[in-house]
Amino acid sequence: MLANIGGAIWGVNQMSLRQSITPVGLFARATAARRFVMISLQIIGAALGGFLGGIIGLRGTLVVGAVGLILGLLLVFFSPVRRIRDIAQAARSV
Repeated sequence: MLANIGGAIWGVNQMSLRQSITPVGLFARATAARRFVMISLQIIGAALGGFLGGIIGLRGTLVVGAVGLILGLLLVFFSPVRRIRDIAQAARSV
């Protein structure tokens, strides 16, 4: 339940930021590129998870996945995105 709420909050915020900083003429291309990368990474992640599951087992694979999620969280936490307070100001600075 909590993950669903966090996903909704993340989705609304990232889409709002992306829409505000992407030029109108490039928005469709940026969205298509993002979807391509995300779907490609999901396929690679599924294959890697299956491979790791066969090599190091389920528990080890889950630990590797959890570490990956934490590293992604730290990447966003220490990025300039966290300090954005005004979307219009962020759009002007890009």
